[in-house]
Amino acid sequence: MKMAGVPSLPSRIDTVEWFFSPADLIRVMDWLRRNSEGDKGKDVRAVLSKNPGISIDKTQYAWVGFKGGSEPGVINLTLLLQGTDGAWYAASASWNDTTAPVEDMRFAMLMAALVKFAGPPK
Repeated sequence: MKMAGVPSLPSRIDTVEWFFSPADLIRVMDWLRRNSEGDKGKDVRAVLSKNPGISIDKTQYAWVGFKGGSEPGVINLTLLLQGTDGAWYAASASWNDTTAPVEDMRFAMLMAALVKFAGPPK
């Protein structure tokens, strides 16, 4: 369904878009993790964990923080995860295409597989 005013193709994503690397985003998530421990950080963690972004196995991860977004030609998924073993994990990836929309669902499925297989054993 085409919505008025919403582009269906990438628009200037190489000049006006987000330029943080996945490594930068993981550093931000780690900073948030370290600086939101305890009672004073509960609101930060509540916001990050509102939407997990992808399907997560709760027997593998006790807590999931997510920030991501997409538009035609761009997607980013960045996750901060605490395993049920107590260890912390992070994953971030971006996909940009200046000429065509990216496959959001395919990308989300690949990230879900990465988080499942690179994380703690169940």
